[in-house]
Amino acid sequence: MKISTWNCCLGLTYKKDIISDFLTNHSIDILCIQECEIDPGNASFYSIKGYTTEISNCLPKARTCIYISNKIQYERVKNVQIDIDQEIICIKFCNFLLTNYYRTFKICHTKSHLTHFQRAVEIFNELFQLNQNKQIILLGDFNIDYNKFNDNFYTKNYFLKHLTRSLLNLT
Repeated sequence: MKISTWNCCLGLTYKKDIISDFLTNHSIDILCIQECEIDPGNASFYSIKGYTTEISNCLPKARTCIYISNKIQYERVKNVQIDIDQEIICIKFCNFLLTNYYRTFKICHTKSHLTHFQRAVEIFNELFQLNQNKQIILLGDFNIDYNKFNDNFYTKNYFLKHLTRSLLNLT
């Protein structure tokens, strides 16, 4: 099975043909896209032959979507708009739980970074509890710099450390 992720940067509208060719030429089974900037009311425009398109229903524009080959049986588990700056689509297939996460680079709509990241960690912990087999594929655009893991002045350090701890607790 081939699973891929793609940060579409500035939207999917003008890149749909490139994405379609990528899916076909590389026989991709699941493609998670971030920064797709899709108007949920115009979802049919983004369909690609041979694939089901799962688009987040976040407003005003969906920033995550997943293309899933029609050969794969799956169940959409959860679509969460944590806040206006972050969202998740989650699907189950075979024995896996796959999440496609997007968080904007700049946090604009939350009182503090701490509140913002605490909410995200809570949601991830809920999602991790959904899968008994603990086979989780976590993809997306987190807009964090793992190289700054030990930098106490890095404002996103709370999220990075708590997410890492949550993942390690699954093993």
